[in-house]
Amino acid sequence: MEDAKLDDAYCWEQEYEKPWEALSVDESGSLEASVLTAAHESKRKELYRRKRNIRLGIMRQVCLVVDMSAAMNDRDLQPTRLLCTLKHLSNFVDDFFDQNPISQVCLLGVRDKTVKRLTEFASNPRKQKEALKDYLYGEGSGEFSLQNSLEMAISLLKDTPSHCIREVLVVVGSLGSCDPGDITTTIDSLVENKIICNLVVLSAEVFVYKKVAEETGGKHTVILDEADLKDTFCFFVIPPAASTKMDCSLVRMGFPERVDSKGQWSFCVCHAVPDKPDANLTRQGYFCPQCKSKYCSLPTECRLILISAQHLARSHQHLFPVGTFAEVEIPKEKEPPILCYGCLLPISVRAYTCGTCKNQFCIDCNLFIHETLHVCPGC
Repeated sequence: MEDAKLDDAYCWEQEYEKPWEALSVDESGSLEASVLTAAHESKRKELYRRKRNIRLGIMRQVCLVVDMSAAMNDRDLQPTRLLCTLKHLSNFVDDFFDQNPISQVCLLGVRDKTVKRLTEFASNPRKQKEALKDYLYGEGSGEFSLQNSLEMAISLLKDTPSHCIREVLVVVGSLGSCDPGDITTTIDSLVENKIICNLVVLSAEVFVYKKVAEETGGKHTVILDEADLKDTFCFFVIPPAASTKMDCSLVRMGFPERVDSKGQWSFCVCHAVPDKPDANLTRQGYFCPQCKSKYCSLPTECRLILISAQHLARSHQHLFPVGTFAEVEIPKEKEPPILCYGCLLPISVRAYTCGTCKNQFCIDCNLFIHETLHVCPGC
């Protein structure tokens, strides 16, 4: 009864929490064991945060919106919010296309309440990173407008194929939004067009940001520090679960071969520069099997999606992920110690056993297998 009364009491009437009592010291008076246990539980929580054996959307159309307002000049992230965001967004683009090679990204920048389209939808990480460096270096100015950025994203995403997942990822540091109209109509339009809106907030929780994410089925995250920002971007690399109402359709794809025409120059479509006709002349490239147009790199889209076998294989891994490993408690002071099959280091707290090959892994190797490698090395 007393515990129930305490739960219903006001916060100033409740007892103090004493987290230091959870710490324990070993015989030598060290806290290392408690710290290792807390770190292990944090990694374990990370491992089980995603549901397994669900259908993922491997073809994604993502609008990446970056706040360029004056709020991004604050120095709570070093050297500024804007430059720190640029650094981690550049890494995010590389990781995104590594895990989602047949997906596409479009960049939008918001400055002085105006949205500017930085890049077209493309699967080339180099172009996206160049646009980030060209536009985002410098200082932010003016105010941020969430409604204008979402309206631009809707106009770009509403005509994308129905078998693709439509996403908006907004990175915002402003505590307010200067909008020309009613934001609820924009939210209704997002829901109608089946667009998922995720927000990464660098400052504090804002009601309208959280509402947009909740109404569209997205994720709203307020970061703690730079390390948390990096981890948050890693979360959005892995494809989200596909809707049960999403259309299933066959997608035509082409697998062009790389051609090296020594001594012969030919025009490249992806580097066409109207003012400099010589800039799109190259010797090497990939020729579309349908229209014979030449491209420098894959994947790309020429009415027909052009990819290589490795791109399709990297996307296929999300359809058949590695099964969940079984947890096994390790007795204290076990002799001889159990060695991890991956890194060959002794396992101290818990081991994770593959259901197929029965090899045991530590928590770090388990995370690496499920989040990055997608293949059990023992199998």
